[in-house]
Amino acid sequence: MLPAPESTRLVTIIAHVDHGKTTLADNLIESNGIISERLAGTLRYLDSDAEEQRRGITMRASAIGLRHVYNPPKMSSGSSSPQDMVVHMIDSPGHVDFAAEVTSSLLLCDSAILVVDAVEGICARTHSLLREAYLHQLVPVLVVNKVDRLCMDLGLDPSEAYVRIRELIESMNAVCASMLNSDVNDDTMEAVDGDVNANNDNDIDEKKASLWNFDPIKGNVVFASGLHGWGFTIPTLARSLFKSKTIPMKPPLLRQYLF
Repeated sequence: MLPAPESTRLVTIIAHVDHGKTTLADNLIESNGIISERLAGTLRYLDSDAEEQRRGITMRASAIGLRHVYNPPKMSSGSSSPQDMVVHMIDSPGHVDFAAEVTSSLLLCDSAILVVDAVEGICARTHSLLREAYLHQLVPVLVVNKVDRLCMDLGLDPSEAYVRIRELIESMNAVCASMLNSDVNDDTMEAVDGDVNANNDNDIDEKKASLWNFDPIKGNVVFASGLHGWGFTIPTLARSLFKSKTIPMKPPLLRQYLF
């Protein structure tokens, strides 16, 4: 029996081609026991068309329903019991030739996961996907994928890998800020032309800027390796280190020092 509508989410995975969307989807599917852990990351389960498997790229958007147990943060008052959720996940194509499939998935969904290769960084398609998500009023969660390649392929030490990841996140925030400023300038010109006070929406603009700021400490950035099946956010890492007694520091304070 499916949960109530308020316990249902529609999520699409968007990214430039070959940044690891389908591999990441494999691992999420494996968490539901649909495919084996051994095959996750290489099976490309949602690439069900023979041509997709032959070419190694996603050509059509594919959807699957996954069960998830959501553990809300513990509050001083109110219930924080686990909630059964159903996440309808859509894996969309990354190639620009299949952009219509991405547009359809963004129209259908209420949230998005933006995957970026830690080595390749921001590509041309990443810019257009950010803009399209903004036009559809979807604030994506950023997944920095293939983090393992920084050490395995590029041979970076931990400090160099940290700098590389930080520069990537700062570049993403710069792209978002430029996009928001362009939109604000257009609105201001319309307000001036219409003889309307352009300062009335300052609070809304600040809230929007906060939403479109990727900050690992806030938990809207995931560091992952789709091929090897792991991923974490700074808040979850802080809780894990605290629970394992590796670092005896409260998670809200610890995460300030982790990135």
